[in-house]
Amino acid sequence: MASRRTYQCAAVIFMVVGVMGKFGAVLSCIPSPVLGAIMMYMFGMVTSLGLSYLESIDLRSSRNLVVLAISFSAGMTVPTWMNNNPGVIDTGRFITVRCRRLSKNPSKQKAKQSKDVQ
Repeated sequence: MASRRTYQCAAVIFMVVGVMGKFGAVLSCIPSPVLGAIMMYMFGMVTSLGLSYLESIDLRSSRNLVVLAISFSAGMTVPTWMNNNPGVIDTGRFITVRCRRLSKNPSKQKAKQSKDVQ
């Protein structure tokens, strides 16, 4: 496994490159399957690091169990609730649009669009 410093350097490089137009255009040309593989790796690492933190906490404590239960249930239910209730949260156009985009399941959107076309 690589060190944290490697990931921090990569993050800084990606932020700097993302600001520059030509490099951003090159990054936008990365094929979707490659981006999917990168995202699978990234989210897998985030999940495994989160689960490794569970090793160091006391799961016999009811306080820790409640925090864990709320975290898991919110992570699983909030995106569905946001999709079913699109107009309930209105924090201004910029934030609301970003929250809706982040909470939507892209595979469901594609399935819905293909049903509409048929």
